[in-house]
Amino acid sequence: MAYRTGLTYLGEMKRSPVQLLILPILAALAASAISSPTDGDVRTLPVAEVLDDFHRAAAAADGERYFGHFTSDAVFLGTDAGERWSVADFRSFAEPYFSEGRGWTYVASERHIDLSERGDVAWFDERLQNEKYGEVRGSGVLERSEDRWRIAHYNMSIPVPNGLTVELVEQVQAREVAGDPRGESFHAVAGKRCLVLWEKVVSDRLKLPPAERPVVVLLPSATFSARGMWDLPLRDYSVMDALAKRGMDVFAAELGGYGASSPPADGSAGGAAAALSDLRTLIERIRELRGVERFVVVGPSWGAQIAGLFAAEYPELVRGVVLYGFTWTTRIPEKVVREAFGDKIFEEPTRPVTRESALSDFQPGYHQEDVPDAFADHLLKQGSSVPSGALRDYTFELPLVDPERLKAPCLMIAGRREFLSPDAEHPEVWQVSEERRGELREFYAGLVGERHWIEIPGGGHAAHLETPHRLFQLCLAGWIERLDP
Repeated sequence: MAYRTGLTYLGEMKRSPVQLLILPILAALAASAISSPTDGDVRTLPVAEVLDDFHRAAAAADGERYFGHFTSDAVFLGTDAGERWSVADFRSFAEPYFSEGRGWTYVASERHIDLSERGDVAWFDERLQNEKYGEVRGSGVLERSEDRWRIAHYNMSIPVPNGLTVELVEQVQAREVAGDPRGESFHAVAGKRCLVLWEKVVSDRLKLPPAERPVVVLLPSATFSARGMWDLPLRDYSVMDALAKRGMDVFAAELGGYGASSPPADGSAGGAAAALSDLRTLIERIRELRGVERFVVVGPSWGAQIAGLFAAEYPELVRGVVLYGFTWTTRIPEKVVREAFGDKIFEEPTRPVTRESALSDFQPGYHQEDVPDAFADHLLKQGSSVPSGALRDYTFELPLVDPERLKAPCLMIAGRREFLSPDAEHPEVWQVSEERRGELREFYAGLVGERHWIEIPGGGHAAHLETPHRLFQLCLAGWIERLDP
């Protein structure tokens, strides 16, 4: 099984009707029979000859010759963000055109090739000219095997003059789903208890089949309600709005004792087992409302524990799972918890949500000035207390999630500053703690399904509310959009 790993998600491309209309443009990657200039290194000539024949084959609509230049596991990236072709998929797309004698002709006007020290790997970039689309850029990697060079990776891009970048980005962003997301509350009944859902969606999206509007379920953290955490009504800080504008149907799921939901069953302090049961009830309610069978579940901090448990217990319901600010095995010392919340905290079913706790994740210098107070005001409107069970989980129960049970695609996302700690000799200097990162890397390595790891530069435990909040939104949305329906 091939795993998708690394800091850039590599998922198979899914073709929408709109993409099918533009793919002939996006697939244009070949050059004419003209050989392009290189740096003159004679060792690179065999590589240049392969690229030239690769382009000549496309211009001649010769599919056998063209695809014969790829390795069996090669990848082609098109100019659209959603285009990542395997050789088989790209061939199935291109051969109908080739069978009609319809190739594509690009002329290479410049090319640069470099070789590895052993001489068995080459990487290149080339400028290509086309009568209709102007200049594009090709780049990629070739491997030498059995004295033959083959293309393992080809990336087609369209260079954008710096002066036009802002205008182009604005045009791309304007293609987000038209209309403002609307908000609506729903309820799920669990015996005599009532659990609350808060939805954000652009109304017209509900007319589309479920496969074309991913349903995303956002969970609370240990202290922050789901709506309070994910739907801050301040400028562009609402993660729910950001996802809804990308065409998703987004629910903030208030587990027992969070937001306006009833306390956990039997008046207990809650905790992972109670939260998992409540999440299953809320998921069933969303299934009734929207007719979908699989969901993307996003858990922050303690909510990541619940998201991971749910994905392991109900894999048939999970399209993808996001573990944000996740902790695997490192428990909070009991002494620390008692000092922070009082000696009787583990006997209390709830603990208060205060302005101080609402501001606890913000560190000076890493957020816009008005965000902390706006967040605290918003959070306190959602409720004044939360179950104390999450603290018990962190103090006594970790680890809760077994990576080998997570079969669904998994995104682990964290602010890079979560891994910082002060230097022992120079407390004013903060450095990466490899112990903390190493623990999560070990969990990541143990995942048996598709996996991806993202660190948000400049972000901490609340990266979605800090200076890089927009980057957080884009990374989350981009990963979700690449999941299989």
